[in-house]
Amino acid sequence: MATFRRNGGTSRGISNNTLQTTEALVHQAGSRSASSGQTKGNPVALVVEDDNDQRELIGAILEESDVQVIACESGEAAMQVMEVVGDRTVFLLADVGLAGVMDGVDLACEVDDRWPHTRLVTTSGYCEPSRLRALPRGTKHLPKPWRALDLIIELEHAIASRQPA
Repeated sequence: MATFRRNGGTSRGISNNTLQTTEALVHQAGSRSASSGQTKGNPVALVVEDDNDQRELIGAILEESDVQVIACESGEAAMQVMEVVGDRTVFLLADVGLAGVMDGVDLACEVDDRWPHTRLVTTSGYCEPSRLRALPRGTKHLPKPWRALDLIIELEHAIASRQPA
């Protein structure tokens, strides 16, 4: 699991793993952005992947852009993050098979209902066709293994189509 820490931050157990509070996740994104010259008002890319290595790789790829990257390992944690930064989240990349109750398809449906401006991308090594059919219209699915360029292209589309709040 990627470590998101803040002085005095509290933690909460989600899916048998310890995650920092949403506030700490958002603060971490802000801290990273400040060090790279980005501001807290920048668009957000949310990465939801339960495999630590994949999550770190995706985060490293996306951090090269002008967005704040926030990464978490479950759909439940992602929804907590969206409650805080959903209005600024232009891109959500979610693995279909996630730890916890909410899988990537459920997450995509919930985010599409509440934050329709967010570009949705799912990924998986294998996924039942019926689950893919349940994805919201317009969701892009990238089968694993994907290319880093594919992620960058999807993020660029999200940024280009961003509607002013």
